[in-house]
Amino acid sequence: MSSNAINTKCWICAERATFIEMDHANRKYYQCSAPDCGDFDISWRAEESKSDSHTFKEHLKSLANKHRGSDKVPLVTIGSDQNVKIEVINKTAL
Repeated sequence: MSSNAINTKCWICAERATFIEMDHANRKYYQCSAPDCGDFDISWRAEESKSDSHTFKEHLKSLANKHRGSDKVPLVTIGSDQNVKIEVINKTAL
């Protein structure tokens, strides 16, 4: 992971967060400060695709919070079928 954290608002809950660009700026690894949210990694295409989906963000928020403080993190990408997919991966795989 790069060490150039950018201060921003969390994509899920709009609370204070930082993100680090990953995979040549194709993904962002968010670290949210809200106690009911958490860390997650999301591709820019998935961000655009689901930016208005409250239901999707609530689901992702629940997953991020579930894995808060662990060695796992939700990864959100667009699959080869062009659908958004979420998988929980080890942080070391980032």
